[in-house]
Amino acid sequence: MKKILKRLGEILIEGGIVSQKQLNNALMVQHKERKLLGEILVRLNYITKEKLDLALARQFGSKLGEILIKDKLINFKQLHRALEKQAQVNRSLGEVLTDLGYVSEQNLLKALSLRYNISFVDLKKYKINIEALNKVPVELCREHNVLPVDIKDGYLVIATATPEDVITEENIEVITGMKVRIIIASAGEIKKRVSP
Repeated sequence: MKKILKRLGEILIEGGIVSQKQLNNALMVQHKERKLLGEILVRLNYITKEKLDLALARQFGSKLGEILIKDKLINFKQLHRALEKQAQVNRSLGEVLTDLGYVSEQNLLKALSLRYNISFVDLKKYKINIEALNKVPVELCREHNVLPVDIKDGYLVIATATPEDVITEENIEVITGMKVRIIIASAGEIKKRVSP
């Protein structure tokens, strides 16, 4: 089932970005000129291009996109292209954005860290606990590109570049009988550690 998008005007009004009067005026201009509402709002100086990009990311339901746009790491055009490509491939939005060269892995990981309120670590500087490493079958680590790195306060600490993958998290909890705490790390660094 396709998600129903909120209208751009609704999002802008709800966010207090434009007034109802400004929106009505822009809609009248749009009716005459047959141009995109966002373009008209920017041209009329009712909204900045950056705020428009944020509103469009919100309209498309991309929280990660909102964060990256807010941090000025990508623009909406890039987000839109990445969302289109993501629909064609079975990869996370973050992977698609880095594959397209729109954002560096480092900046993406920092944004994911903010989005999920999870620590971001550099595995090159992290001392891995062997006991934690032995808790999860290496095949599972390779398949899902995760790395058990520590045991803290009864939690198994797992490094991943895809914190939105809750199914893998749940599988690890079932296999190990331990609650999992996620941290974010570079996919490349994880892959290096779990590769044969």
